[in-house]
Amino acid sequence: MKRHDETADPVLARAGESTPMSPLPASPLPDAPEPSSRWNALATAWHGRGRVGMGLSARLLVLTVLFIMAGEVLIYVPAVSHYRLTWLEDRLNTALIASRALDVRGDGLVPDSVRADLMSQAGIVGVSVKRNDLRELVLRPPTGLEPARTFRLEAGPFKMIGNAFDTMFSGEHRVVRVYGVPDLSGGEIMDILLDETALRRAMLAYSGRVLTVSVVISAITLSLLYLALHRVLVRPMRRLTASMMDFTRDPEDPRRVVVPSGRDDEIGIAERALASMQSDLRVALKQKTHLAALGTAVSKINHDLRNMLSTVQLFSDRFNESADPVVQRELPKMMRAIDRAVELTTETLRFGAVEEPAPRPRRFALWSVVNEVGSSLPLSDGAGIVWRNDVDPALEVEADPDQVFRILLNLGRNAAQALKGTARAGTIAVRAARSEDGSIVVDMADDGPGIPDPLREKLFVAFATSRRGSGTGLGLPIARDLARGHGGDITLVKSDAGGTHFRLALPDRAHFH
Repeated sequence: MKRHDETADPVLARAGESTPMSPLPASPLPDAPEPSSRWNALATAWHGRGRVGMGLSARLLVLTVLFIMAGEVLIYVPAVSHYRLTWLEDRLNTALIASRALDVRGDGLVPDSVRADLMSQAGIVGVSVKRNDLRELVLRPPTGLEPARTFRLEAGPFKMIGNAFDTMFSGEHRVVRVYGVPDLSGGEIMDILLDETALRRAMLAYSGRVLTVSVVISAITLSLLYLALHRVLVRPMRRLTASMMDFTRDPEDPRRVVVPSGRDDEIGIAERALASMQSDLRVALKQKTHLAALGTAVSKINHDLRNMLSTVQLFSDRFNESADPVVQRELPKMMRAIDRAVELTTETLRFGAVEEPAPRPRRFALWSVVNEVGSSLPLSDGAGIVWRNDVDPALEVEADPDQVFRILLNLGRNAAQALKGTARAGTIAVRAARSEDGSIVVDMADDGPGIPDPLREKLFVAFATSRRGSGTGLGLPIARDLARGHGGDITLVKSDAGGTHFRLALPDRAHFH
């Protein structure tokens, strides 16, 4: 057998004689799998309904199909790459065994029949082996044959995957060079030329088998998973959705409250939470309906009562002209009682309107409104209460002056009532300034006894903070509604034994123009 030193590492040493390549055994290519009719129907349904209107069941089905397909791809890609690697290793081992058999013959002559048999069995058109840095030509390739690609079996995994798909998508009868160390090697490095047609057909057939098995496994897995998800998740969610929609049609009907199934998972928690919410909402709506009916009746009664009290006020003015000392002594008490009754009916009717009229802002001096509020409060009855207006007379604001007057009057009335409950004189001080953001901040503070702790949490709840028979508990809620109608608010800054401090914040419309 001819030996030569391979210093330049040529692809393969060329021999003078050429042997025609034996035809490879024909094996029909597997037919390409046709698209699944079920998937086509699913795709049509997807595009027909649109993603927005797709139900939970359909979305679960689509996601399950996509996840299974992704898993199959992740399994198939390395599998087909490994299949190609094993096939090529078998050819290297075949070439190695053939080279050793020729070495055993010892005369260096390779009969044509042996060459043809080797090539027909393995699709190999040329073989050389490298031992101890010497390359031996075992099978001469046809003259002028050049490999289209060169592959190394020791390539990395991503390179091997790329090579596998390169083989699958190549044309028929492409000759490639493959070299590497066979499993049976004793140190030999095999370098072969082979026709990829048999490998490509084998890989396509393998892919068809994998696809068939994958379709069967995917169909079974998809069916079981879909049925499980539909039973465990979709059906309970549909039940909850149907219950919510049914409840909205008649929230006060107790039969429309969902009945929990007794499950101890998240669905069961959601069912119990929904049942509790629907029950509470049903009771609240029923209570509000009763309160609305009661409020309508009270409004009518207050309207008539106010008319009656107005008539009583007219007659009381005549009593004021009487010289009877008993009448003169008791008349002021009666007048105050009548005034309180009229004020109660007026505030109740005003609160019953629910929505205050929208503010009609105009520019005015805040000092004059604060001064008018002090004049309207009953402070000149010997109680010793001082109204102090510390507002800058030059400070102007753009707001509804009538509503600002009502806000400050309600705050001032509460402060005056708190001070009248003490045996000492007191002061109600009002000051105002423009903040950094341009809003007007009005502070009203008194040195009264402060607000008890139990009442602070309900300061702005209607009818909840009245501490005297003369109070209605509507002053602060009405004042806050008016302030928020302007885009502002009222807050309690502090309240203790040293007094109470409220703050009114109003956005100055003119400042933002």
